[in-house]
Amino acid sequence: MQNQSIDFPQSVPPLSCENKHLSSTRSITTDKSISKVFWRYAIPSVAAMVVNGLYQVIDGIFVGHYVGFEGLAGINMTMPIMGVIIGLGLMIGMGGGSLISIYRGQGAAHKANAILINSLYLIVLFAGLSTLLINNFGGVLLNLQGAAGNTLSHSMNYLSIFSWGAGFAISAAVIPMLIRNDNSPNFATGLMVFGALVNIVLDYLLIGVYSLGLQGAAIATVIAECLVFSVGMIYFFSSKAQTKLTLKGLNFKSSVAIKIIKLGASSLFMFLYFGLVIALHNKLLMVYGSPVSVAAFAIIGYIATLYYVTAEGIANGMQPPVSFYFGAKQAEKIQATVILALKIVV
Repeated sequence: MQNQSIDFPQSVPPLSCENKHLSSTRSITTDKSISKVFWRYAIPSVAAMVVNGLYQVIDGIFVGHYVGFEGLAGINMTMPIMGVIIGLGLMIGMGGGSLISIYRGQGAAHKANAILINSLYLIVLFAGLSTLLINNFGGVLLNLQGAAGNTLSHSMNYLSIFSWGAGFAISAAVIPMLIRNDNSPNFATGLMVFGALVNIVLDYLLIGVYSLGLQGAAIATVIAECLVFSVGMIYFFSSKAQTKLTLKGLNFKSSVAIKIIKLGASSLFMFLYFGLVIALHNKLLMVYGSPVSVAAFAIIGYIATLYYVTAEGIANGMQPPVSFYFGAKQAEKIQATVILALKIVV
């Protein structure tokens, strides 16, 4: 890979032969209406976010039915930790995905490829850190929320499995976002639906049939996320991918990784806030209530999730075209897309 810096140019470079080929494959072109482009990305994105939100809802349904309220309280105690892990994934996915769309808008294929490669390096890096932190501080974080007795036992059972699969949880958030920004929103959505269906089947088998409790829920989630990652990697090696992954030039660039983190950091902070709110509720509900109170709070949270993931899906759906327009220096289309998205959310 060429050693080139990844900076926003002041103007769109003229199309070389390579860039002309890239331009011919774009779907976000000047002759398409803004609303058409927006809905092409927003509808699959909303569907994908709803499916992604159902991961937790499905786990909760099976745990509540087969394990009981203490199991439901236990899984809710792990949600602040899960929020941090998901936040790390969205940070990489949003940062990397935005840059891929920006460079596609500029016609800079080699820069988009550098973003893809360094996003994968960041997955590996944060996967290792997540496993280390959960194994060493998971119990402490649960105790701070007031987890005790059977509730603590259920939570630890879940984390004992999930800690080793945290990397797949991160990658399952990253890979679909990168694929969506590679001009394949429908494939990204189908991939997340596939993961959710696998999770449902495994939840039934491991929790309902084999009575593995929260360990079964964790195993089901990790396997589903592992499959999402594996299929996603196959996509980037396939002819369908516009930003292809090759075995040449797989060098890590700290400057590129830092740009990805900086651009996606807001997604991480959003989920840190989300995790803190749940942790405080869990703590106070255990102090002034009981595990039944935490279980009830978990169920209410699942209902609220359905609205949240819809709004988040619209936000994620507008990100690829907005990033593309930014790279193509089409400010008026950015403004029109943002206004359209705000109207829909309201």
